[in-house]
Amino acid sequence: MCEVAAVSAAPCPPGWIQNDSTCYSFVTSSKEHWTSASYHCSLHSASLVEVDSSTENDFLRKHSIDMGIHSDFWIGLTDDSSEGNWEWLPSGNTVSFSDWAPGQPDNGHNEDCVLLSHSKHYHWNDDQCDNSHYFICEREIDEGGTIIG
Repeated sequence: MCEVAAVSAAPCPPGWIQNDSTCYSFVTSSKEHWTSASYHCSLHSASLVEVDSSTENDFLRKHSIDMGIHSDFWIGLTDDSSEGNWEWLPSGNTVSFSDWAPGQPDNGHNEDCVLLSHSKHYHWNDDQCDNSHYFICEREIDEGGTIIG
């Protein structure tokens, strides 16, 4: 008699966290400029996180707090192409949801990239793209539980 065991692969790679149909990596191994962070995500068939809803934003905020590292995280939002015209890269989508900290964005010192700001309770803040921060990558899971990428 032969016994068959079903093996199912985890939908997210090791070290990534699943929330709904998305896998997230909160990268804390190195702090990078926004462009380098975006490139790092692309090496993992991912992109800097594109926050589409308050539910997703709440998940990201809660996980950032729960990590307890008290640091900022780059997300995929920028107005580098046109001041004040915020878009998600690499998708080019416009902002349908936002969670700016009070008084933000302020373009304080040519600030064209966005992060979840620890000092602002993980609400969004614009910052100079060449500053180095941790970052959050995301990649979608298809209906069959396979990572798209």
